[in-house]
Amino acid sequence: MPIARITLNKGKSPEYLEKVSQSIYSAMRESYNLDENDKFHIFQELDANTFKFDRNFGVPQPRTDDFMIIDILSDPRQAPVKLATMRALKEKLVESVGLAAQDVVVTFDARLAAEDASLGYGEPVLKVLQ
Repeated sequence: MPIARITLNKGKSPEYLEKVSQSIYSAMRESYNLDENDKFHIFQELDANTFKFDRNFGVPQPRTDDFMIIDILSDPRQAPVKLATMRALKEKLVESVGLAAQDVVVTFDARLAAEDASLGYGEPVLKVLQ
């Protein structure tokens, strides 16, 4: 049950956000071995006063106002899976919303174990999925 938190500048349309969400889901289905319908996304839209980023750090072309950070909280994954996910996310977002390749930062927080989360009913994931 990975949870993706997408932080971006305020002002995108609901259609844009839906395309981003679908792109993330599609990329993670391909590369992260997600179950069907395992989609938990949190959009955090911030204004320029509360979303600060360097436009040039680590990239050959400057980031634009479309810049976003995708934080993925999940159980641990191997490096090749994370690399495939980063690449798939970039490809899907470039294709679906025209995001520039330098405008997506992906981070993984891989310390979530099945007993650390509930899908509902106050039961841990392991019990619900058995």
